[in-house]
Amino acid sequence: MASHRDLSWRPYCSTSTSPTLPTTISRKCAYADDLAIMHADGDWQAVEGALSKDMATLGEYLQTWKLKLTTTKTVSAVLHLNNKEAKGELKVNFNNETLAFWSETKYLGVTLDRSLRYRRHIESLRKKLTSRVAFLRRLAGSGWGAGATTLRTATQALVHSTAEYCALVWCRSAHTRLIDPIINDALRIVNGCLRPTPTDNLPQSSQASNLLRFVAVEPHYL
Repeated sequence: MASHRDLSWRPYCSTSTSPTLPTTISRKCAYADDLAIMHADGDWQAVEGALSKDMATLGEYLQTWKLKLTTTKTVSAVLHLNNKEAKGELKVNFNNETLAFWSETKYLGVTLDRSLRYRRHIESLRKKLTSRVAFLRRLAGSGWGAGATTLRTATQALVHSTAEYCALVWCRSAHTRLIDPIINDALRIVNGCLRPTPTDNLPQSSQASNLLRFVAVEPHYL
């Protein structure tokens, strides 16, 4: 179970006098100005108590260093596989207010759902890839289309970089098949192949990265 906190300040600086984050019961994960505190327990009240106590500790830290928490971006979320508790909501308090609870939250660009199936994240990724592949299709127009080198570079910059972002986190999801056809379309554009071309041959002939090759063609090997 986790409480996700998006802060409007940077917890770490490069100077030797940088303030260090206080000790908390929960585990802390920070990247740039994003901080998440996470606590695991079989009892909901124990989780709520630990997170609320840690929020109070962080509140004192912020006050000491004249910092302000962005409460509109601070939410709580829970991750578990107990379907009986699917509708349960955490009640984490900060400054006598209950933080907003989100059944799905985004951290570092990845949408996290309760059971970590990543369907919502992959559906969003599919929309991004569809629009970028449509641009590549126009770039490869039959009358004046760009050369193979330009198409390969554009595909790596627009499609591969988007598809591979945090792929090691969600590539085991059963929903990766939602983006397989779109990635294969991009590879066909690079190669100039027709739709009957076997998909197993597309990554090799287009020099796709090994990671994208697994995501697009062989997700069951991961």
